[in-house]
Amino acid sequence: MKISCLLVGESSLTVEKLQSFFAQLSVQVEMIKVPQDVDQIAEMIFEQSERQVDLLMILGGVDVTNTAVSSTAVKRICDERVYTLETHLCEMLAHHKECMLTSPTVGMRKKTLIVSLPRHEAVLQIIPLIFEVLKGG
Repeated sequence: MKISCLLVGESSLTVEKLQSFFAQLSVQVEMIKVPQDVDQIAEMIFEQSERQVDLLMILGGVDVTNTAVSSTAVKRICDERVYTLETHLCEMLAHHKECMLTSPTVGMRKKTLIVSLPRHEAVLQIIPLIFEVLKGG
């Protein structure tokens, strides 16, 4: 399974936590830092889907008070939205008051599942669920 993770405005500490987390799951993930720019994020989503990445996670840039650039980019570039998974992720994040003003977005472009999530440790509970969904078809 090919997995990439776009880190929007992430600190190096977050990168270290994510790398450690993915290592525990025995999953290889390509981490790519991107600026908080909707056009550049959309371009990276396009490039990753052209590379036939199975899962593209975008962490950061979903805060609605800061224009939710990642969610906007996913909506621009995806072929279709995956509303059931998107709704489920929103419900899971709603238990964390820091995530109440985020806009997680899930879509597909070609065969790439694209998931934009907030910069919050709660995503570490969500990522295994996303892997299971992807494995399940």
